[in-house]
Amino acid sequence: MSERVNWTLKAQIAIYAERRPGLWDKKLQKLAFSIPHDLQVTYHFVREHSEIHNLSQKAAYDTHTINRQFQVGDLVWIQIPTPKIDNTTITHKLRPKFQGPCRLLEQLSPSTFIAMRISDHVNIGSTNIDRMKPYYEPPTTTSDETFTPEHYSAVPVRRSPLRMRRPTKTT
Repeated sequence: MSERVNWTLKAQIAIYAERRPGLWDKKLQKLAFSIPHDLQVTYHFVREHSEIHNLSQKAAYDTHTINRQFQVGDLVWIQIPTPKIDNTTITHKLRPKFQGPCRLLEQLSPSTFIAMRISDHVNIGSTNIDRMKPYYEPPTTTSDETFTPEHYSAVPVRRSPLRMRRPTKTT
């Protein structure tokens, strides 16, 4: 910090000495006094800019997030974090993206819950609400609702050829 102050003070002294060569040493206190004032102005400017930047980041995040509300006892799917090695994401195309259903056991904060996987009663631990999505029971089918060939469309499926054949040249 002091190097930056000295650099600024040196530039101000050079400018002042060029304009009034005989007075720069007498006005040195005034030049030194102006530095902390400028630092305070800069400090407040940076603080305001930081708050504005934080608000714009929050607004950008809020545009793509969903307002989720869960209660203790709800069933949810919990996202499985993608594994990384040295900042390289390890992806598996057929790897499940969510685990569950999980029951929410305890609410630690408005956005954090402790969850337990129902299938094997494993405590998943504290999980943020952004990694959860609601679990819906699958619809139950009765024997009367079996599908028969009449339920399917009678329109034949048209398949496009993999590549178009070019007409052959006859000579």
